[in-house]
Amino acid sequence: MWRRRLCLVLVLVVMATLAAQVVPAARNVPLLGASPVWAGPPASPPPAVNPAPAVVVVSAPGPTTAPAQITTDTVWGPSGSPYVVASQLDVSLGCR
Repeated sequence: MWRRRLCLVLVLVVMATLAAQVVPAARNVPLLGASPVWAGPPASPPPAVNPAPAVVVVSAPGPTTAPAQITTDTVWGPSGSPYVVASQLDVSLGCR
């Protein structure tokens, strides 16, 4: 007997939960006095910024002396290694 009541209560709770989630969305009925808020169209994204990569190819075998300042994206590969940093190395903001 108590199992039937428990099952009935669980079924009613599940149905009430589903009704509370589905009915307001389907009928635009606000819950508990809240007014519905509708989003406007999405804002367009800003234009892409893809600067042209500036790659300096090192063809001579190392050792290669690193510049004192790096102002563009720089790739150090195995063909110029070892790379020697002789003084302070300044990397400009935004360089990779």
